[in-house]
Amino acid sequence: MLQVKFRVDEAQAQFLNNFKVYGFKDKNSMLREAIELFKKELELESLRKSAESYSEICPSPANGLSKKIGSRLFADTSNRSSS
Repeated sequence: MLQVKFRVDEAQAQFLNNFKVYGFKDKNSMLREAIELFKKELELESLRKSAESYSEICPSPANGLSKKIGSRLFADTSNRSSS
């Protein structure tokens, strides 16, 4: 494992000093977990933006199809109820 040095402000240092309160064995494990969670959050946000961009460029024809099928099923169901 690599060792790095960085600076934090007073509030962040106090937060890290409470590592036991949050169930961590030390500040290092708490910080590693925080970095992993932040990394996943950034990756998910990037994926969400990519999906939005893709949907704007290439609208899905299945969306219109599912609406048509759904309305037919609903119409068929209502016809059966009136019989």
